[in-house]
Amino acid sequence: MRHDKKVDENHAEVRDELRAVLHDGVVHDMSKAGNGFPDLCIGWRGLNFLIEIKRKEGGSRLTNRQVAFHQNWQGQVAVCRSASEALAIMLREVYKR
Repeated sequence: MRHDKKVDENHAEVRDELRAVLHDGVVHDMSKAGNGFPDLCIGWRGLNFLIEIKRKEGGSRLTNRQVAFHQNWQGQVAVCRSASEALAIMLREVYKR
């Protein structure tokens, strides 16, 4: 069963900033995918990143479906509140190579 997913108020800002900065990458908005799938799927420098966007100010928690997805996913997935936070996570992974 699929439920429409509400996006946090900073969703578009984070998505658009990442698209502007990652001109050599691909940022797909997956916010309508449902079933706990993260908001953004990013391909950059040969790596894939899954990013769940949460509000800048606290109070925004993962749903039960998101928690289940994060626990079962066997690859990278992160929760971020800003584009700069997402970029920091991505850069750490790129420089681990």
